[in-house]
Amino acid sequence: MKFGPFSAISKSSLALGLLSAAIVIPLTTVFVSPPGAHAGATGASSAQPTMYLPSISDMMIGTIQPRHERIWRAEQTGDWNFAAYELGNLRGAFGRLGRAHPVEEGTPFPDMIGQLSKSRSGT
Repeated sequence: MKFGPFSAISKSSLALGLLSAAIVIPLTTVFVSPPGAHAGATGASSAQPTMYLPSISDMMIGTIQPRHERIWRAEQTGDWNFAAYELGNLRGAFGRLGRAHPVEEGTPFPDMIGQLSKSRSGT
């Protein structure tokens, strides 16, 4: 029996692949389904889903550091309009970080961010 472009694949390899898929696909749907999806309409869970709060380091890596790099690149090319745009985005990202983590180790985090992110001109 010829398998067209798959003629190099043996029948046992094909059978093993199909068997693996037949096992993995149902298991994936069991483990990936959202909580309460198996309970049906009568046994729906009343618990609220757990909200994800990114850590400070997650937010720094994902939102703050890329903006620092973009501002640096804009400065290198002299694109001051883009630098100003990214500076606004950076301030917004710091604001979101402060709202997400209002207190860190007993210190009001938004105040700390404000003190560290002030420009030399005082804005």
